[in-house]
Amino acid sequence: MRLLPLCLASALAAAPLSAQGITYQSKDSVGGHPKQTAFVGLTVWFTGYLDFYGLQGSPTFSPIEIPTDGSGDDGAYVGADLRQTRISIGGTTNGTPIGPVTAYVEGDFWGPDGSTVFRLRQAWVAARRMLIGQDWSSFSDISVFPPVADFDGPPTGANVRVAMIQYRSPRDSAHPWSTDISLENPSVDLRYVGTPADTAIEVTFQRFPNLAAHLRVEKPWGHLQLSGLLLEIRYTEDSVSQSEVGYGAALSGIINVGKRDQLYLQGLAGRGISRYVTGVGNASADALVYNGELSTLPVAGGYLAYQHFWTPALSSTAVIGGIIVSNDIDPAYADLFRGSYGSLNLFLSPAPRLNLGTEVLYGWNKDAFGEQGDALRLYLITSYTL
Repeated sequence: MRLLPLCLASALAAAPLSAQGITYQSKDSVGGHPKQTAFVGLTVWFTGYLDFYGLQGSPTFSPIEIPTDGSGDDGAYVGADLRQTRISIGGTTNGTPIGPVTAYVEGDFWGPDGSTVFRLRQAWVAARRMLIGQDWSSFSDISVFPPVADFDGPPTGANVRVAMIQYRSPRDSAHPWSTDISLENPSVDLRYVGTPADTAIEVTFQRFPNLAAHLRVEKPWGHLQLSGLLLEIRYTEDSVSQSEVGYGAALSGIINVGKRDQLYLQGLAGRGISRYVTGVGNASADALVYNGELSTLPVAGGYLAYQHFWTPALSSTAVIGGIIVSNDIDPAYADLFRGSYGSLNLFLSPAPRLNLGTEVLYGWNKDAFGEQGDALRLYLITSYTL
């Protein structure tokens, strides 16, 4: 709905949130630990936003979604929801023949088309350094997700959850170097499929899982992570199966500054890996079909973020980033997407696990035809975690 900007303030007046968590520990023990533990967690998250122009009604702020035809310049737009509210259930059984076995399930209400349908985020079982289920990809570094109000975080990051089988090496003070390796569910999106009319190119069944891995070092100054990704894009051309190789690399890390401040960084580059990039994951930009030829699309992007604590309960985070998805086979689409992004916020924690925040975001987009657009948004959020 299109309302006066002051309506957003009145909506936030109804935002105080509270809830109760549940934990369980069995009375019998194994090696000094309860044989079984379990918990139910809850985060209630209210999001209100005001679009001054550009992205009117979009639930997240992604530069490539900014219209370049002026259609987003119709005046202020106000919206609010609780779709980021999250429920989690987990538990561990100790003393099994293979050691501790842990299970975890998490979901939110981020349904399709703005609905509040419950959505599965994570569901996995882990034992003996092996994890089977849906969790964050080994290509991702979720720890460099800076404190921001936007649900997707920096749209130029690489944060994606996938179904997989993953090996995790030890990660503690005695093991500063660690690695994760996973076989992940393949998924491919093509752009301009089936053109020209006399050539039929379409995605077919993928025969190999994606291979993702990272090497990570953690020290008192922070951490660095180098990630890699290898995948096959299999398709049919006039009923004949063919394939192209996609690949990518990412460097990410956190550098501790002073007593509490932190510098976040992430950069990535590759071909055919748009699914793994937050801001273009739903843009069908893994590969491009032109004149019967399929080409994996190059993608590159990254961001820098700095978090500063004004007081132990008050902090600000500034983020800047950019991304480009291009191609080299269709001259008319030499720059398929090109966008930049910046944000600045102020978060207050007046009580444990309660956060109040405001964030200003600005983004810019240039499309394949050289048309440009920009957008400006204000977020106001309230969240409470058990």
